[in-house]
Amino acid sequence: MHESEDPERSLRLALANEEFELYGQPIVSVLQPGRFPMAEVLVRMRAEEDYMLPPGDFIPVFEHYGMMPELDRWVSAHAIRMLARSKAIPVLCLNLHPQTFLDEGFAENMAHELSRAHVEGSSLVFEFEHADILADETGAQRLAEELRRRGCQICVCGVGERSESLRSIKLMHPTIIKVDGGLIRNLLDDKTRQIKLKALTRIAGTLQTQVVAEFVEDPEVLAQLRAYGVDFAQGFAVFEPAPLKRLLFPQSRPTGPAS
Repeated sequence: MHESEDPERSLRLALANEEFELYGQPIVSVLQPGRFPMAEVLVRMRAEEDYMLPPGDFIPVFEHYGMMPELDRWVSAHAIRMLARSKAIPVLCLNLHPQTFLDEGFAENMAHELSRAHVEGSSLVFEFEHADILADETGAQRLAEELRRRGCQICVCGVGERSESLRSIKLMHPTIIKVDGGLIRNLLDDKTRQIKLKALTRIAGTLQTQVVAEFVEDPEVLAQLRAYGVDFAQGFAVFEPAPLKRLLFPQSRPTGPAS
């Protein structure tokens, strides 16, 4: 793709030819570690039959040509179609790029896909990175409200220790917030991080917002999150990303933490 004389055309052909595959990372309930009520959807690009390009190898090219809204539409539509075939993990979380904030037809397109697949909007959680929200407050709020009207859930992710994170929560009225790994790493050995996490979960409780801890890479941290008021956990101590089709069908559903 990088060597193509026309990278933009190559990207459009890749979308048209279904040269992408959805992966998922399950999100575990802290209260019931055996339950996987959600999974975050990730995307990979097929380079060869047995090799998938990670996002860092192709997302910058999509960004350069202003094509992230097209990729976000592709990912969302395919996730909806897969949900229509299986409810093994009932809710999927989808990341939105800030370029998509300007796509005025995105929410209507999602409504069409949901209706056609007979999938409830509440089965989708659209994730907005807090830094992207603050960079385009009007666009982020407009899109979030349009998606909410279609029954979809809203998540603010990358929430950390700075006060700017609280502003993004206030602007977006999310049903879920994701706490950034910067606050979760070394949590057990850092009293300051513990205090900040407890403060965030208290705020979330007041707002009736659920909390996901991201980048949970230590089983001991996973075991202690309940004490800090966290509802869900995501990270390598829970599960590593896997092809979404494996996760959504009961015969291949994961049954325990990643080794």
